[in-house]
Amino acid sequence: MGLAVDWSGPDAREALLQCLRAYHLANAKAVQRDAGAWIETPTEAPHVMQAAVVVEDLPPKDKPGHLLTLRDLFELWKLKPARRGGKLAPKTIARGLEVVQAFEEACGNPRLSTVTRQHALQLHDYYRTKGLAPKSVKDRLDWVGTLFRFEADEQDRLSGNPWPRVKAEGLL
Repeated sequence: MGLAVDWSGPDAREALLQCLRAYHLANAKAVQRDAGAWIETPTEAPHVMQAAVVVEDLPPKDKPGHLLTLRDLFELWKLKPARRGGKLAPKTIARGLEVVQAFEEACGNPRLSTVTRQHALQLHDYYRTKGLAPKSVKDRLDWVGTLFRFEADEQDRLSGNPWPRVKAEGLL
C-alpha cells in the first residue's frame, strides 16, 4: 500500500499519526486473534484522513508513469523551453491542446500505459471524419508521438514510446 501525503498541509502530521495508530491497533488485534481471543469486526470504516492524497490527484510532474494521461504530458510539455530558449509560441501550445482534446474526444482519456495502436487508429479516423487532409492527419498523429517522446526522453517515467506510426492514406 502506498500513501502520498501533502506535507505542506496543516493536518499531514496528524494524518500520519492516525495511520500509525490504526496500524498498531490492527497489528495488536491480529496478535490477540492469533492467540485465540475473540476480536469484534468494526461495523463501519474508520474516519478517512484528509491529508492523504489520492495518487491520481497529484500534479503531472509527481504522478507515476502508469497513471499518466496525454493531458498530463501536454501540461508538462508546454512548460518546457523552446528549442532556442524562451517560451513555446502560443500557436504551438494551441495546436498541442487541440490535439489532446481531439484525442480525448476520440479515445476517452486512457492512461498512457494502456495506449495501443487501436487508439492511434481511432484518432486517425476521428480526424478523417472531420475532413482533414491526409497530411494534416499525419501531422496531428505525430503531435501525440512528440508528447510521448518528450515523456520518454526527458521525464523518463515511461519505458518507451508506445505511440505507433500510423500511415495516413493518400500519403506516399
